Amino acid sequence: MSDARWMPTLIATAVGAAGFWFAAFVTGDQITLTLLVVAITSVIAIFIVVGFSGGDEPLDRAMRSSIIALGTGAFMMVIFGVSGNGAIALIVPVVILGVAGIVGLAPTGDPARFTARTMAVAAAVAVTVAIAFIDSSLAQFIAPLLPLPAVGLADRAVDQREQTA
Repeated sequence: MSDARWMPTLIATAVGAAGFWFAAFVTGDQITLTLLVVAITSVIAIFIVVGFSGGDEPLDRAMRSSIIALGTGAFMMVIFGVSGNGAIALIVPVVILGVAGIVGLAPTGDPARFTARTMAVAAAVAVTVAIAFIDSSLAQFIAPLLPLPAVGLADRAVDQREQTA
């Protein structure tokens, strides 16, 4: 990941985190409003990070990764509704923003980069769950901050590996 792409990553992280925090701490029992806030801020964050990542057809990649990420988040919320497991609800922000970063950031199609991004998001999920064992409110606060920078660090590691090879 080039240095010029860190600013959109940080801005998208801030937008996504603000949306998840607002939904978690302000909207309360209003499920429809909560899901609407999460969906809108997630799509805005995804468009920011994917749109400024370079590559061909950024709007197409942003739309595709938004649909995939929100579909994954919706599937996780269905699993949460069926199982009632609170850990699933805690990792939804990590998964939504992480899947968008995995799928949407340029360059796409490199298997090593895809694997590194996936492992970084899995590590972010593991950190979120580990923090949830200590304090679930802290996990809600930290969860949306982890995935996009983790994907950026994974890209940086792959770029470093390619430069040395």
